Amino acid sequence: MTLDDELRTVVAKASGLQAGDVDDHDALHDDLGISSLDLIEIYGHFEEKYDLVITDDEAAPIATLAQMRSLIESKMAAAKVH
Repeated sequence: MTLDDELRTVVAKASGLQAGDVDDHDALHDDLGISSLDLIEIYGHFEEKYDLVITDDEAAPIATLAQMRSLIESKMAAAKVH
């Protein structure tokens, strides 16, 4: 499973939608109904699985699935460097 597939699956589960119904440009809160608690669980999934640290300051400006994927990819890339 690719990171994109995994992210869509985790976000879809939190929103009650099917992964195929989640678009890159959907607003996490407005379009998908993702709550603050959902976001904590979503980020926690990736932090635990990939041994990442995503701070509140990094996560706060994230509004879309595409932005979330970009943040997770950059954290994964940084983790591989160290």
